[in-house]
Amino acid sequence: MRSRSSAPSCVSTSSWIALALVLPSLAACAENRPTFFVREVKVPEGDDCLLEPGNPYISSGVLDVAFRFSYVAPLSLVNQTFDRSEMMPLYLDNGGINVEGAEVELHQDAPEGALIDVGGGQTAFTTYAVGYVPSTEPGDISEAVVPFDILPLSLGVQLAENLATAEVPFIRILAGVRVFGRGLHGYEVETPQFFFPIDVCFGCLVAFPADANDPENPAGICDSTDAPDGSACFLGQDRPLDCRYCVNSHPTICGP
Repeated sequence: MRSRSSAPSCVSTSSWIALALVLPSLAACAENRPTFFVREVKVPEGDDCLLEPGNPYISSGVLDVAFRFSYVAPLSLVNQTFDRSEMMPLYLDNGGINVEGAEVELHQDAPEGALIDVGGGQTAFTTYAVGYVPSTEPGDISEAVVPFDILPLSLGVQLAENLATAEVPFIRILAGVRVFGRGLHGYEVETPQFFFPIDVCFGCLVAFPADANDPENPAGICDSTDAPDGSACFLGQDRPLDCRYCVNSHPTICGP
């Protein structure tokens, strides 16, 4: 887990003195901290798997550990801080936030559910990602999408081993995520905790479309030699997986 400053300051000492001299009625530093939160989880789009604020969102995720061991959540991050630098020339902070990472806890089923050991007896971990959320204008919001690995590979490997032989190859995990970053002057910001459910399964995302079958072999399943068009974004996560992507690597799950 990362360490935190016990009392981060919003501006440097010299900047604060200058502001105090020019604007004695300036509100307290705490009132100027950014309003920063996770809005939702976005879905990548197109063959390039673009992640943009206008993309659709999902209210829960699916991780098929037969094909993928970690879950990537493209988080939509909102910054409602105004850019005061033009109105207040001595206020040197433009309100933007440099995203650094997230602290994650994994619960069984619900927020009050038992915490899951992610390795070494740890029930929380820090995942790092880089992004920038600019400031906004009054009456508007600023939004950026930053992907975070919120279910670690080590846990995914363990779940794959367990679910591969389980009578019911399914478990629900609730990820509690707090994204953190810094403003221009180095002061720390952190979102409220955002909860996102992930259904973990083994082989549940495989799809067998009709055109994956060889018309010369009516009894065959996923025996077509024609590869599907396009690419799969985060293969093994959230979306049905065309069996033709995995028939060679996982014939017992995806093959005839």
